[in-house]
Amino acid sequence: DLVAGSKRSLIITLTDGVTGAVLTTIPHPIAQNIKDIEATGTKTMWIVAGTPKGINLLDPKQIAGALRIGYERSKTEAVKIKAFWN
Repeated sequence: DLVAGSKRSLIITLTDGVTGAVLTTIPHPIAQNIKDIEATGTKTMWIVAGTPKGINLLDPKQIAGALRIGYERSKTEAVKIKAFWN
């Protein structure tokens, strides 16, 4: 992986790879990938953003609502990210 061996890695995903909006049948072993990165000594912070309830990310008409929800969530995550990064 590109970040393996870095001091820190911030990982933000829509899903944990198992639950939530999985938009493909291709397996996404995200948790294992993160363990592999951590095994190289990289400290990681993983945020599963999730998909807003009732929002279909494949519907362009619903993207604006999803962005607003994401922006509001980012305000709370920013404090945690700052603490992790410092």
